[in-house]
Formats: sequence, C-alpha cells, structure tokens
Amino acid sequence: MPATTPVYTRGNIQMTGGEVANANIYNSMIDMNDQQITTVGDPIQQQDAVNLRYLLQTLNTLVQVRTIALTGSTINSAVVMSSQLRGCITLHVTGPEPDGPTAIFHATKSDPSSYGTVNRINAQPGKSNDDLVQLYAVWPPNVGPLLYKTHNVLFDGLYIIKEF
Repeated sequence: MPATTPVYTRGNIQMTGGEVANANIYNSMIDMNDQQITTVGDPIQQQDAVNLRYLLQTLNTLVQVRTIALTGSTINSAVVMSSQLRGCITLHVTGPEPDGPTAIFHATKSDPSSYGTVNRINAQPGKSNDDLVQLYAVWPPNVGPLLYKTHNVLFDGLYIIKEF
C-alpha cells in the first residue's frame, strides 16, 4: 500500500459520486495512476496547463507548410519559397522522390529592397545514376527567397517547404 501524503486544500471540498468540486489543491502531488486529465481549458496564465488542441493550434502557427512545383535548373526557373520580404527564416526543403535532394536554408534580410543572405545549413543531394542534384537558394530584392536545382530534368516535381 502506498504511503499516504497529506492533501492541503483551501475552501470547502464537495464530493459527489467520486467527483471533487470547488477545491484548490496545493503543495500536493497528484498521482493519476496512468489516467488522463480531461477537459482542460485553454491556458490564460503562464503557469497554466496546456491541452492538446491548444498545443497543435499554436504549433501550426509557427510552421507554415506549402508545396511548390520546381522544374528546370537555372536561376530563371527558380520558385519563391516564402512570401516574406525581410526578416530571419529557416526553410526545410524535401524533394519529390525518396532519393531526391533535400536541404535546410537559413535566410536573413533587413531591407526588402536589398539582397538577403542565404546559408545552406545542411543538404543531401538527389542521386540518379551518376548525376547528383543539389538545391540552392537566393534572396533577391523585393521578393521572397527563391529555390532552384542543378539539373534540368531530374527531380522535377512538387517540393515540400516547411518555413519556421
């Protein structure tokens, strides 16, 4: 039998059919014995618990996912990865096929009318026979970051872009 620990409360506790109502429990550990705590409201204070719905909604606002069609191999065939004109963003790019190219880019720009700096943080080339296909990005003035690849026809298709 587990050791008993005192439970400290403020106010009156009402128990009906195994449910506790009108109680503030403090300075106590609550062991739910692998059971769920249900119907948790959205947090208001910084110390409030978070429910799964609120967490997923918040995460969806932090990461934007889109699909872009990429064909060709020149800067003229580059495709806009983001609508941002300035700021700092991280872009995860996944190619259209299992062996296709992937890359992570970090891009910064303070003035929309100037060129931004784009660093390819990590990349895995796509491989088809003996051809390697790399992804590159640039951030020209007055447009979002552009993505292009190094082969004219290999790995043409829909690329998944995750923007953080």
